[in-house]
Amino acid sequence: MARTRQTVQVLPPDVETVLDVGAGHGLLLEELEISRGIRGVGIEITHAKIEYARSRGIDMRHGDAARLDFGDRSFDAVVLCEVLEHLPFGVYESALRECVRVARNWVVVTVPYDESRRFVKCPYCSAQVNPDYHFRSFAPDALPGLMPGFRLRQRLLFGSKPHSILLDAGRQWIKPWP
Repeated sequence: MARTRQTVQVLPPDVETVLDVGAGHGLLLEELEISRGIRGVGIEITHAKIEYARSRGIDMRHGDAARLDFGDRSFDAVVLCEVLEHLPFGVYESALRECVRVARNWVVVTVPYDESRRFVKCPYCSAQVNPDYHFRSFAPDALPGLMPGFRLRQRLLFGSKPHSILLDAGRQWIKPWP
């Protein structure tokens, strides 16, 4: 929960609308409403998590990060917490484009920081897989260009895992796309 609070705290003060992509059980959205009075929207692919969040009064919708059902620049901020590393190839690239498309000013992302991935052998098929289902690792030098049209504003190491990072990218000082 501490990492959730830290993520909410780093959202700029001008943020009034938030889309949480891969919102899980809606804990970030719940904290956002409690501490900042912002009632955000969550997108999640897992039906059980959606139902749990809805039972707690959270605006959670079924959706896919690669196809966000919102208009261009619909939200002041789009937040993805520990999501990008789990997206398979093809979905990952589409999700980046979609988040940039629906974000008005900010995209806030947390990812494992320079993670040294390990692999284990699947006992059923013998394939080598990451036990955390991480498809990729994020090196520090790759982060500035992660969100096309945005610039890296701040990197913060935080959370209980020392490898977590916050990427805070804003359109500020960049000519908006037509």
